[in-house]
Amino acid sequence: MQLCRVNWHGPRRKCAAATSGLTSLARAACVAFVFANSGLAFSQPTLTYIPGSTVKLDQVIGDCDYQVQAQKGVCQPTTSQTVTRYNILGNGQGGSFEAN
Repeated sequence: MQLCRVNWHGPRRKCAAATSGLTSLARAACVAFVFANSGLAFSQPTLTYIPGSTVKLDQVIGDCDYQVQAQKGVCQPTTSQTVTRYNILGNGQGGSFEAN
């Protein structure tokens, strides 16, 4: 059995030619071994919230914007008016929440 040596900047056919006699499982193991020992490391992505970067566009379900109603105590009519037009008050998805 012949192991392949991958040149990440060179043509791919070198590894393909070197592994042509290997089974697909051995080929996958070869590539995994070369990749693991190549010194390439991937860091985990970091999710960062930027304050003020999000905006509520519209209250989709209901006749009143529930956020405005909770803050100001008045009904600000929604564009969709789902209760008046279609007798749909909710969608069964529960409430919003924040998770850490």
